[in-house]
Amino acid sequence: MILFHVGVPAVSGGFVGVDVFFVISGFLITGFIVAARESDEPASLTDFYARRVRRLLPAGLVVLIACAIANLALAPDQRHASFTAAAMAAAGYASNLQFIAESFSYFDAEVARNPVLHTWSLGVEAQFYLLWPLLLAVVPGRRTGLCAAITVVMILSFAASVQLTPVNPPAAFFSLPTRLWEFAVGGVLATLPRGFAPPRVIRSAVAVLGLGSIALAAIMLSRDTLYPGWAALLPVTGTSLIVLTVADTGLINRGLASRPMQALGKLSYGWYLWHWPILIFANAAAPDLGLPARTALALVALGLAAVSLRVIEMPIRRSRALASRPGLTLVLGAAAVGVTMLLILLMSPEAGRYA
Repeated sequence: MILFHVGVPAVSGGFVGVDVFFVISGFLITGFIVAARESDEPASLTDFYARRVRRLLPAGLVVLIACAIANLALAPDQRHASFTAAAMAAAGYASNLQFIAESFSYFDAEVARNPVLHTWSLGVEAQFYLLWPLLLAVVPGRRTGLCAAITVVMILSFAASVQLTPVNPPAAFFSLPTRLWEFAVGGVLATLPRGFAPPRVIRSAVAVLGLGSIALAAIMLSRDTLYPGWAALLPVTGTSLIVLTVADTGLINRGLASRPMQALGKLSYGWYLWHWPILIFANAAAPDLGLPARTALALVALGLAAVSLRVIEMPIRRSRALASRPGLTLVLGAAAVGVTMLLILLMSPEAGRYA
């Protein structure tokens, strides 16, 4: 995804990185829910939501406030006209709904200048976190019942995606109902019987095939592709094959489990948050940046991700006071969202009109 945003020519379909993340997220969250249901002390929904708030909210809100300051600091002709509305929606993890309401296309040149465009996927993710545990809570039984129910959701959501993509591309691209099948694919994998995997003798080949499918999607797809629809099957299937072989000791999975990859994984959320606004604001101040400059800016974003992980994310995630009181976490999270929205509004270029 970051290579795509930087503008590396070989990855014209790099936007499929989001699809990879959706499948993995569905696998991990469903696996957590299954483990909780099969334990003697199931986790409460309040605790589940509080964990998500501590994990996602702090760094996300800090980046939005930084974006509001940067947008205000730009010359009037460099500011993005719809930034304030999108940023306020992003604070509530609903920017994807804002983009649908305004009929934005992810690939439109004007939309692509929005410093918070990338938050659409975080909105879809947060909405999934909110609804998925509630949906699975009404399904009786354990693995078998969950697997069947998730499969039905997967089929219905995929059908909706295929039908809506050529008719209303923004809604198909940005909405949870048409993206839910990607999370559900991961959910199905998480509810398969324990030990289910391809035979050991072919696991490495399956992992290679999965990685190749993702790479092929990143290379072959482009802004002109009707997406997600049928085209999203390629990266989603590839990710599924890698997840199926996650316990294998082959070269690919050893590489994915290596210390550098694990370290990069810890920084991935912050890197995703920071890289896009840095690229957009830098391009607004100095148009027509070349690939080397954009690459350097992406590395600056990685450095900021490391700082935000250490200074913002980890202290809050490890806070014993918050971990022991999930209700307090949710209250403080809601308050932080409200304060962030107010700050964004006050820093809006139009705020002076109402003073």
